[in-house]
Amino acid sequence: MINKTLSVADWEIERILKRVSSYADHDRRRTNYLGRLVTETFSRLLDCSDLCLNRGHLPRLLEAFRVILGEAPHDALSGRCAQIADGYRAANGFIDWEGYYADSQSWAALQTVLVAVARSFRRFEPRREWLLITMAPEGDMAEDLPRFGETQFLCLFQKLFAPMRPETFDESERMAFTERFGSPPDVLFAPVFAHLDEMAARLEITQRQELSHSAFLQPPSCPLKCSD
Repeated sequence: MINKTLSVADWEIERILKRVSSYADHDRRRTNYLGRLVTETFSRLLDCSDLCLNRGHLPRLLEAFRVILGEAPHDALSGRCAQIADGYRAANGFIDWEGYYADSQSWAALQTVLVAVARSFRRFEPRREWLLITMAPEGDMAEDLPRFGETQFLCLFQKLFAPMRPETFDESERMAFTERFGSPPDVLFAPVFAHLDEMAARLEITQRQELSHSAFLQPPSCPLKCSD
């Protein structure tokens, strides 16, 4: 069983690495609307003075999420996000990104991604190791990108899942989420939050601000003490 799991993980990583370079070129030509939506949850980490996460890490991260979602569901969700974004496109071609991020359909798309990631990480330790290996830069990139280690993983996942904290849902939102995904948010995301809390305690990382539904709208600041 272990060997089979490793072989599947190796296949996924190889698949991601083959696609990253082509997606880097593709994204310069066409906006990745789903990627922008997901990245917005942790965008402040990209401006953090402690360099918790570097923009050069994003292609591998977003491709890892594509693998988790599955290619067909990912492409369908990407198409839906493109349609939502087009609804906020002005006559001059510019998109009202704040309107796009705040749209209820965008919120539903983000929930779909985060639910898929949370379910994938039910086997937390193997999946975390898989992502750390996937995010490790190779060749020339290894000299240019900072290390993506456990601390960076924790910073990223704390921010990524902050909108799914139980206290961010009112009763009607909780009921709608439960109807859509089959479990209430506090139950579905509890294992991920428990593992992240264990990691934070083990790494002795202290939070410097409350991670909330709207945390990424606050002025740039690093929410965690990120030194690895």
